[in-house]
Amino acid sequence: MGDELLATIAEVAVTLAGFSGVIFALGNRAGGKLTAKEESGLMHMLLTSFGPVLIALFALLMLKSGLAEEQAWRISCGVAGVFCFTGSTKAMFD
Repeated sequence: MGDELLATIAEVAVTLAGFSGVIFALGNRAGGKLTAKEESGLMHMLLTSFGPVLIALFALLMLKSGLAEEQAWRISCGVAGVFCFTGSTKAMFD
């Protein structure tokens, strides 16, 4: 996987995060405070948007750090696995 593809993944994910913010800003919040359900929804929208950004940028960092390519990918995939596990665990408890 090339550096350009990882950078594109990060750009698309940032766009999705911005779209999530617009949706949230246009939502109905008459009281001015977030309910627990709205807070959970916002958190999950942002996690699914910013997660790929962080994972793609971390993979780029590992590839440029001078490690062997196989080792850089293994570390990056481990970080992605931990992120997915913690995100799905949080979603399950919410």
